[in-house]
Amino acid sequence: MNIVSCTYVLGDTGKQATPEAGRGEITVRTSNSCVWNAASSAPWITIDFLARRGVGNGTVRFSYTANTATASRTGTITISGLTYTVTQAGLSGDSYEPNNTVTDAQTNPRSSFTPTFIGNEASFEISSASCHDSNDVDIYKINLLPGYEYEISGELYDWYHPNGDRNYTLRSIIRYSTNDGGRWSLWTPSSRPKKKVPGGNLYLKIQGFFSGDVGTYAAKIDI
Repeated sequence: MNIVSCTYVLGDTGKQATPEAGRGEITVRTSNSCVWNAASSAPWITIDFLARRGVGNGTVRFSYTANTATASRTGTITISGLTYTVTQAGLSGDSYEPNNTVTDAQTNPRSSFTPTFIGNEASFEISSASCHDSNDVDIYKINLLPGYEYEISGELYDWYHPNGDRNYTLRSIIRYSTNDGGRWSLWTPSSRPKKKVPGGNLYLKIQGFFSGDVGTYAAKIDI
């Protein structure tokens, strides 16, 4: 009788994940008759049901939830004695900071946009942004040429509205102001897509829908 000595090799030893929810997979290499089992050490990492056990070469597919804390976290998947580590980043200030006030948006070039028009249309994107703590409010300044009237539309990508296969975690609300933050008006791009605004300084304010909400978001603004 031939006794097979089973050895196992993983295609990688770990994954560095962003704060958003996501998926991953691990390649398992072994002999044809060797059985392997996969188990997660963390409640936020879930192994697909059909990937928890296999024979011979195979793939362990898993998912992980969004990390809405500011601290990073680490979890492991164990496959027949071998360890695969998932390290997920926590929420932190994004590249547009500081932009918590109108003054910040006026003085910080990273949160101020001057759209480039082609004909009568222009657009710009806010990408990989976050409200990273319970008091975070993000304000952006859009510089529009005075003396004209503009229509703004677009999409706010958040917990309610993913962008294709890219998921975001903030349950957000967006408002706009045309008088340097003296008055803010609610804007819901998905239900009332177009707003008419005068030229000059336009401000957008994005924050959590509920008090204390944190998470990631993105936006595409068309003018």
